[in-house]
Amino acid sequence: MRSQATWDFAQKYHGRWCRNIGCFLLFPAVVALLIIKDKNDSMTLMTTVNLIIGIVGLIFAVIITEIALRKNFDKNGNPKMED
Repeated sequence: MRSQATWDFAQKYHGRWCRNIGCFLLFPAVVALLIIKDKNDSMTLMTTVNLIIGIVGLIFAVIITEIALRKNFDKNGNPKMED
């Protein structure tokens, strides 16, 4: 949040990661719904696993976004010049 450029970059970059993580998690969730229809215990386990994977994925996305920000911007929020 050092500058509008860093804010815009982070929002766009992180948004792409979140979309990709969501698409990745959609597949196992749908498969679980189709395969484990009537088994409450299995469904609860699958939901918990999906939630944990989602949280880990979002934490990973934050870390990746921070790395990309440091790679593309200096400490003052100014874009780094290409060599």
